[in-house]
Amino acid sequence: MDGILVINKPAGMTSFDVIARLRKQYKQKKFGHAGTLDPMASGVLVVLAGRACKLLPFLKDTDKEYIARCELGASYDTDDITGKLEAIRPVTLDFDVQSLLDSFKGEQHQLVPKAAAKKVDGKKLYEYLREGKEVPKVYSDITIYDIRALDVPQWMDDFVTLASEEKTEATEGEAAEKEQNEQIELEERESVQKADFSFWVSCSSGTYVRSICRDFGEKSGNLAAMSALQRTKANGFTIEEAEDLEAPEHTLHPMDRLLDLPKVDYETPGDIRNGKTIHFQSEYDQVLMMDGNEVLAIYTRKFRDRDLFSCTRGLWQ
Repeated sequence: MDGILVINKPAGMTSFDVIARLRKQYKQKKFGHAGTLDPMASGVLVVLAGRACKLLPFLKDTDKEYIARCELGASYDTDDITGKLEAIRPVTLDFDVQSLLDSFKGEQHQLVPKAAAKKVDGKKLYEYLREGKEVPKVYSDITIYDIRALDVPQWMDDFVTLASEEKTEATEGEAAEKEQNEQIELEERESVQKADFSFWVSCSSGTYVRSICRDFGEKSGNLAAMSALQRTKANGFTIEEAEDLEAPEHTLHPMDRLLDLPKVDYETPGDIRNGKTIHFQSEYDQVLMMDGNEVLAIYTRKFRDRDLFSCTRGLWQ
């Protein structure tokens, strides 16, 4: 099996769990994925099978689309509800959701979540967090192309109580109690009713949707975190094309769908299959060599002022 699978990853699984399931189903080891999804997220996971795995180094960061749910009333150390509860605050709904979302459009200098895999001094941010150390602030330059509210904030049926959270964790041992005491003063607080809403966002690669939820909370005078996430578009594939992981068979898409390269149907494909350096005229410095509908190789110009191309990555076997 050589090509691209588009899987609708279920929430609760890691991206590697999906790969492991596909390896077992198709009795094939060569699988990889483009763009990791966190376990709590669902949606489009682009999977490379067989020879398509060779494309990974050539995949460009692509724009993505998501549907997220933002929960108001509490903050967590991960900026989503899977993390440790940090604080609660009574919710105010004295704001217009779409107007606040519009303020996110355009180029942003986004604060990366503490639980991210970004590295500082050779250590990932989430490693600082797990060790109880101060997490360095890291910012990422991203772009929000469009963002729209899908509903208005609704009061939720459940409540959040910081005091009960603290008491539960304190029973796990003196060390946990000490750590909790350092983060939050142990004082009785009333339960706070939560509210939530959904939004759709089109953004550049590298955007943290949970950071959008956290920052929305700040702009609206609330505490906020992401409670659900679905990726609806990635690497040119949409959620409508994504198939259930449990499907007995999956659609195999051609490899060239992932590459934004001009295609060249070379007259002597045998030379390409042998990896020969070839002469031909092209205005592009890198091309995808084809034999009809079959992807053969990626070729790159050797010298800037000459029409001499060499094989950068063979894909024919």
